[in-house]
Amino acid sequence: MTIPSGNLTSIFRNSIQKSIEYLHRAQLPSGGWVGSWGICFTYAAQFALESLSLVGETYETSEYSRKGCEFLLRHQREDGGWGESWEVREFSP
Repeated sequence: MTIPSGNLTSIFRNSIQKSIEYLHRAQLPSGGWVGSWGICFTYAAQFALESLSLVGETYETSEYSRKGCEFLLRHQREDGGWGESWEVREFSP
């Protein structure tokens, strides 16, 4: 692996900023995200919200996080879980 020359702090900050911008662009109008692994909507929202929180974007401070949390609450099952099946991919989130 080649480590880029230059200020690593600046390189990491730039990478984090680009990642957050991607999460903002990729959020669906419903508030969720599409994952590219397994049964995806719940997992994608979980990982996106965790990532946003690590840079200070929370329910209180970020419209993206608020929409993501509301997406999860709308899809929470009566038993309190968020279990999904392959059939969930058939509806528009």
